[in-house]
Amino acid sequence: MDQKDEVKSKVDIVEIISGYLPLKKAGRNFAGLCPFHSEKTPSFMISPDRQVFKCFGCGESGDVFTFLEKIEGWEFRETLEELAKRVGVKLERFAPTSSSKLKEKLLEISKLASTFYRHLLEKHPAGEKARQYLLKRGIKKPIWEKYSLGYSPAGWENSLQFLTKRGFSIPDIAASGLVVAREETSRISSQSGGYYDRFRDRLIFPLKDSRGTVLGFAGRVMGIGEPKYLNSPDTPIFNKGSLLFGLDVAREFIRKENETVLVEGKFDVLSANQAGVGHVVASKGTALTDKQVAQLGRLCETVSICFDTDLAGDAAARRGIELLDLAGVNVKVVGLGKYKDPDEYIKTDVSGFKSAIKKAMNIYDYFIQSASI
Repeated sequence: MDQKDEVKSKVDIVEIISGYLPLKKAGRNFAGLCPFHSEKTPSFMISPDRQVFKCFGCGESGDVFTFLEKIEGWEFRETLEELAKRVGVKLERFAPTSSSKLKEKLLEISKLASTFYRHLLEKHPAGEKARQYLLKRGIKKPIWEKYSLGYSPAGWENSLQFLTKRGFSIPDIAASGLVVAREETSRISSQSGGYYDRFRDRLIFPLKDSRGTVLGFAGRVMGIGEPKYLNSPDTPIFNKGSLLFGLDVAREFIRKENETVLVEGKFDVLSANQAGVGHVVASKGTALTDKQVAQLGRLCETVSICFDTDLAGDAAARRGIELLDLAGVNVKVVGLGKYKDPDEYIKTDVSGFKSAIKKAMNIYDYFIQSASI
């Protein structure tokens, strides 16, 4: 028995797939809405006896390895390592590809950078400005820790020097998106090979996948400055449009509630969670993507959109409704009344906000109401 077969023999495909979409017993099998195409009637079947899946709508089929490679975009080795970790199988040494080696290095860099930023926020004098900013906005320390918030210090090469001193090369740090190449005409003195920190004097939000792995970052200014939010660029491990902020924290709550409260901003997520609303995630801006919709559709049957009440928020809500509806997700809209965003609502009236979620209107009532304004 090779290692793939050993791992496969210890994995339950139903347990793995149920972490991505709701399943219902259908005789000896399990059924659910296919995560690989849009449908409203379940045609995605899983056989516990044969440990395989098949969609009779789009034709996708395979075993647990095929499913994870398709849904997560992983290579075979990544899938094997993840499943081996879950079932306690120790893998033999292997010769990784250059692509997998780079991704592994970038994951190490991102994890270490997140630890660095978090330490500065929670324990270092340099992070006092960020601590006071969070407290002023009503966000308490347990929430900083839950979402691994951090602080990037002022200065041009703090993160760069921290990472190079720990053995990472400048090209690899540059590939992670944490540093930016200088203009040739730059007069800023440097011993860093022509690079400077991307994030400087900003509150840091680690951007994680659903398993809690740090893939990128968003940095927010705490005073006057543009852009208000600065994101990591696309890298071999990070794509902004494929992640939902707070999903790693909210995932189990979403499965329990069979519902996601979808907001726009990161502070909306922090305030909602602090108020006891655990099944909340953010689209990190107004543009909901197909990849984000697919993730939500795999986790729950209902998404309650709770976007800002300005024109941009209304337009984003309409786009989100269309995408979610096409994906077969039950869509509701949370009314914010006189408040501009969930963060403001929660700070003023927590019970009112929770009540608004319970009273979320269906999309037809929303369209009628918004048309009459």
